[in-house]
Amino acid sequence: MKLQFDIKACLAPLAEITDIPFRSLVREFSSCLMFTEMISAAGAFQNNQKTVGMMKLAPYEHPIGVQLFGHNPEQLAAAAKMAADSGADMIDINMGCPVKKIISDGNGSALMKDEALAGRIVEAVAKAVSLPVSAKFRKGFSADSINAVSFAKTLESAGASLVTVHGRTRAEFYSGTADWDIIAKVKEAVKIPVIANGDITSPETALKCLKQTKADGVMIGRASLGHPWVMGQIAAAVHNEPIPATPTIAEQKQIVIKHLNAMLDFYGEPSGLFQFRKHLCWYVTGKKGASKFREAINHIQDKNIVLESIAKFYDEQES
Repeated sequence: MKLQFDIKACLAPLAEITDIPFRSLVREFSSCLMFTEMISAAGAFQNNQKTVGMMKLAPYEHPIGVQLFGHNPEQLAAAAKMAADSGADMIDINMGCPVKKIISDGNGSALMKDEALAGRIVEAVAKAVSLPVSAKFRKGFSADSINAVSFAKTLESAGASLVTVHGRTRAEFYSGTADWDIIAKVKEAVKIPVIANGDITSPETALKCLKQTKADGVMIGRASLGHPWVMGQIAAAVHNEPIPATPTIAEQKQIVIKHLNAMLDFYGEPSGLFQFRKHLCWYVTGKKGASKFREAINHIQDKNIVLESIAKFYDEQES
């Protein structure tokens, strides 16, 4: 199915991170394609309300894809229908997550060891919905099973409209350097669009990756943590547009406070405050006194004190 939206810069699906509050913040800086957290197809199939709730999308989020994980074609097809009903612009299937608890059930990157099953999954989902279907996977499961090229060709034949390739094996997790050459080989092997993922951290690395791989776009994950504005900067670079300046310290303070308030509004207390702490740690990394600030903030339970502490920390950065 032909894609009806721009894919040159994409926000990666990140578990327990790319929720509505985070996505809403990214949307302020970029009109890029975004993805939800990975959502359990089995949970959706069983009508688990927390899982179904993760498919909730806000009107301003489009274009957005819902990412599902699982290994049962029937369950994935059913979950894809639910995602389509929720307003998704695309269905993405996670075939690259390296986490042990995910692959131990045959999900995520474990699917790279069974190309036939991966193909059946894509085929089932593509038949179930009238949306583009994509899959995100890795270079291979391990160094002795590098199969990204054949895997991509299998998914293309099964009906995938797009593939995203992370240039590391499951065994590597996020260590070492991403292999962009394998992404280039995938691009040469298939006719559908290919998104490059891995070690794309700035406008400069995005342009370098696109030049080396000839990919149709880049996907940014960890580089957005604590820097949601980087999505706008990378999107501008790959579209050959002026790159927005990095927010000033004063502007960053307001971004952090807005993010915290969004988390509190969405999750309530104390959950919103608890879940925001990891974001706050990413925001302050590299700044003066960050270590001491992180240690202190993790023990504060009062949102007002946290807000005051954030304001004080950022004000001290300017002085």
